[in-house]
Amino acid sequence: MLFNSIEFLFFFFPSVVTGYYLCNSFWGFDRAKTFLLVVSLFFYSYWLPPYILLLICSIVFNFAIGKLLSKRDQLRKKLWLVLGIGFNLCLLAYYKYFNFFIDTLEVMLATEFGVGRVILPLAISFFTFQQIAYLVDLSRNDARASGFRDYALFVSFFPQLIAGPIVQHRQMLPQFAGRSLNIDWNSVTIGWMIFLIGLFKKLVLADNFAVYADPVFDAAADGLALTMVEAWLGALAYTFQLYFDFSGYSEMAIGLGCMLGFKLPLNFLSPYKATSIIDFWRRWHITLSAFLRDYLYISLGGNRGGRFKRYRNLVITMLLGGLWHGAAWSFVLWGAMHGLYLVINHAWRKVTSIVGFAKGRLKLTKLVLSHAVTFIAVVWAWVLFRSESIQDSMLLWAAMTSLTDLFSGGGLFPNGVTPSAAFPNALLGVELIVLGLVVVFFFPNVAQLFALARPYLIEKGVSAHTSDFWKMFGLQQRAEGKPFSLNWIAIVCFSLLGALALFSLGKVSPFLYFQF
Repeated sequence: MLFNSIEFLFFFFPSVVTGYYLCNSFWGFDRAKTFLLVVSLFFYSYWLPPYILLLICSIVFNFAIGKLLSKRDQLRKKLWLVLGIGFNLCLLAYYKYFNFFIDTLEVMLATEFGVGRVILPLAISFFTFQQIAYLVDLSRNDARASGFRDYALFVSFFPQLIAGPIVQHRQMLPQFAGRSLNIDWNSVTIGWMIFLIGLFKKLVLADNFAVYADPVFDAAADGLALTMVEAWLGALAYTFQLYFDFSGYSEMAIGLGCMLGFKLPLNFLSPYKATSIIDFWRRWHITLSAFLRDYLYISLGGNRGGRFKRYRNLVITMLLGGLWHGAAWSFVLWGAMHGLYLVINHAWRKVTSIVGFAKGRLKLTKLVLSHAVTFIAVVWAWVLFRSESIQDSMLLWAAMTSLTDLFSGGGLFPNGVTPSAAFPNALLGVELIVLGLVVVFFFPNVAQLFALARPYLIEKGVSAHTSDFWKMFGLQQRAEGKPFSLNWIAIVCFSLLGALALFSLGKVSPFLYFQF
């Protein structure tokens, strides 16, 4: 069930909010949590009901291993941890990588095995990582085993279940502790506004960028020649499509959680404003970056053992992070590319710190160049991320660096790979790219808009700069502990956002990370 579908917006979620608060009012918070667990399992089973058994079995097994890990037998702890992580990785390997493994073997051996295809379950990448982190922290005595209902709700909580953010036990389980719960209309209002921002990003921005991205990548997949303008338009359109789609979903999840009285972690913090690749990964998919850092990079040795080992660990971490994103060699190479980016970035920082590069008046030039180089490097890598094969990405990269057709006089799309049906107005596509640049570089993000209310959790070490943006709308916290005031200007603005998004409901499209 998609957040941007009619059945979710007008039937499922209103029923869940009503039932949740009624359960709490009449029977208490424990019954309300049970209600949330049931509807979360229903939400997961809506797409393909048999896979609900997979989710339940995963929850039960990991809960049982967690109970064993909570005991103080250090020798057996290692055994149970290996068993738990092995089970999760085997589950992930079979459902996510079996087809990839068979396809690779068939290509290498030039034969066909005739093996049936495995259907990828929803969210297996997300709930697997959540539970691995839980088991590792239990083995380190950084977590305490919880009751089964709270644990099951932590894994299956429907706002974050399908496409993240990847929540940690220390972020959610304390929120499920016993408490009395009354409707906080302030949280409901702010959550609804955040949800509308995410819905607008998905339906109005991301889906319109897809109109210009998909034909270019489809043309590359068909082996058609592309001009430089076509290739860059497709690459930039996908760059914005992916960001608005994924960040929109994450913000819708935060908004839904807020309306139910829970805080989910912030997952995006204006990543295209980054001034380096290091900075980019502190802003893009923050919860994944935190997981890779805490449970993979540091476990490999982190920056201990010298510069070479640090660079090696960075590349390995990003290689595995790329493979986590998808079962294809293009994802592996995309991870390797970002690993190389990070190595270059760290090495460059070392060099510039020694020679004192860009001091004084050169600081502004350095800042602008840093933004530009980082953004172009990210766009360049997204081509590999989006392409159906490495050969397709090579074709697009070649077109992006070719100047032969730029001044040929054949028009903006001379090769005819972008039919008018898909591109109603080529100039409009360029204008849309400019709009995307303006939005991602100059508009405040959700963390800035709602910094005073803090309806989200923020990763340690990540700074969300506050913004004076809301002063013009009269939406600001007048004193600590006092609710926000919402004037008619804010109501009108968010109503317009919602209306624009709802007008697009007739053409519902899945999230890019929906089956992931």
